[in-house]
Amino acid sequence: MTREAREQGALLTQEDLARLLCASRSTVKRDIAQLRGAGIDVPTRGQIKDIGKGISHKAQIIQDWLAGYTFSQIKQRRWHSIHSIERYCLDFQRVIRLHEQDLKTADIRVSTGLSERLIKEYLALYEDAGPENVHVLRLLAEPNPETETSAKVKRGALLR
Repeated sequence: MTREAREQGALLTQEDLARLLCASRSTVKRDIAQLRGAGIDVPTRGQIKDIGKGISHKAQIIQDWLAGYTFSQIKQRRWHSIHSIERYCLDFQRVIRLHEQDLKTADIRVSTGLSERLIKEYLALYEDAGPENVHVLRLLAEPNPETETSAKVKRGALLR
């Protein structure tokens, strides 16, 4: 139901699902947690809009990418468009490159426009992947003109 709603441009909440399924919100919450624990994506409004705790769908996609899945495989696993997957991977790369330039999380947030929570998730995934991860090695070896020059943040504005 949540995937169908998303494909039609809507996002269901856990409360919506509870009403549609004639179940309690706690039952829906428990069932969703079990499905997500099994690696099944259940796109709810709270997850997509990064509301509340838990690993975001963006971080799950990055986990898949770091594990060696292709964009096509990730699309099948996570029910996201190739365009979205590419964007998440580019955001991850920007965060890591800025982190490697010793920018603090708050400065990365200002520079990228990403939430502090997502930046922390990306940095944790980066640390978990380790220095020998093929994707991390390639990411850091390839020059990127957007992050070659150290960025400086002053009073909330990114300066180059």
